[in-house]
Parts: sequence; C-alpha cells; structure tokens
Amino acid sequence: MYTPPFTVTEEALGLLVEIGTRLPGANNAPETRHFSTDKLCAEHAVLGGSGCLRTTGARPHWVSVLLQALLDWVQHTRSHPLIRSAVLHYELLGIRPFSSGNEQLAERLQRRMLADFHPCFSKLEIHIPPQEYSLALAAPDATEFITLSLRAILAALKTQPAERPRATRRTSPAEQLLAYLRRHPGSKRQDIMTALPELSPRMLDRHLQNLKDSGQIEYRGSRKTGAYYPASTTR
Repeated sequence: MYTPPFTVTEEALGLLVEIGTRLPGANNAPETRHFSTDKLCAEHAVLGGSGCLRTTGARPHWVSVLLQALLDWVQHTRSHPLIRSAVLHYELLGIRPFSSGNEQLAERLQRRMLADFHPCFSKLEIHIPPQEYSLALAAPDATEFITLSLRAILAALKTQPAERPRATRRTSPAEQLLAYLRRHPGSKRQDIMTALPELSPRMLDRHLQNLKDSGQIEYRGSRKTGAYYPASTTR
C-alpha cells in the first residue's frame, strides 16, 4: 500500500501529548471516516466547484490514481488521527485533484476528521499564518505541515476556557438518614448509628424526630423492640 512520505518529529510527538491532556473528557477512538473519489467530488461541488477531477494542468492522467492511493492510505493507516488529517491536507494540495477550490476542500476535510476525533474540534478556531502555511506546503513532504497543524491546534485549545467541574449538591444528613431507612425499613436506632457513623447520637435523635414530625418516617413497636420505617412502607 502506498504511504505518503513524512516523519513525525519529536516536537510533533510532544505536541500530540500536550493536546491530549487538554482535550475535555475521553474520546473513544472513533471509526475512521471513509473517503472516496466520488465523495470528494461531491464535497467539491458543495463548496461551489465543478465536482469533476481536473483534466488539464500537470499530469492529469495521474490524478485519479494518486488520489485513490492517498484515500486508501487514510482509510487503513494506523497513524494518529491528527497526523492523518494533516497528511491528507498536505497531499491533496500536492495532487491538486480539481482545477480550483483545492485549499478549501483540504481544509474542510481536515476539520471534519478533527471533529470525528473529538467533538470539541467542531467549534475550535484553528488559525495558521498564511506565510507559514505556504512554506510548509512547499516543503518536500508533510513533516513540517504536520508540526505546523499541531502547533495551531494546541494554540487554539489554549484559548479555550477551562471546563469547570459541575458542582455536586451535598446530601444533607437528614436526606442520608431517610434514604437509608427507605433501603432498610425496620432499622433500629443502633443499626442506623452503625450505618451512619458520621451522625452523633444527639444529631441522629434530632433528625429522627424531625423526620417523624414531618411525617416522612414513623416508629413502630415498643420503645425497646420497635424500629423505624419510611412512612410509605406498609405494615
């Protein structure tokens, strides 16, 4: 199988690691999006192009062959999705499969692959300075473009506000007590003290009385042998 020439530098590997630490939540290694020549032509038409592979310019008879080889590589490579998306972008502009609109198509496909990898990329504003973009595309292979893309992705992530953890409401002692009795109807005072050691005897008695007064629990039986039940529990 054809493999586009590129090298993943030490800098690129470091950028991948840092990007991974900044992505909120865990991504589930999504299935690789399947691209075909027909789909690319359809995408080109959506962008306002002809939707037909070029038949003029440099080596037009090789366009379909080179394009299919590239798409096969994208489909089957084990390269990291962010690497894969940058290589696809770079190689498409080398092949220039359409008479115009190749830059817009390459950017659209790369962004779609990024969004497939992690949903946060769908709203991320990724900016590459035009001069650096041109220099990286003029390089003999995708190595520099990979690193440039990763730098831009990391820079965009750094501008995103950090996600704040959702505040969780603490359960009150009375709620804990009521929940316990709903799970264990017929519990005696000593059973409750053992199950909820954070409640002192005085606090326990106070919450038990409050729950009884509010009609949420009831005491059944004699003072020595009786137990506590949720009010909804039938005898």
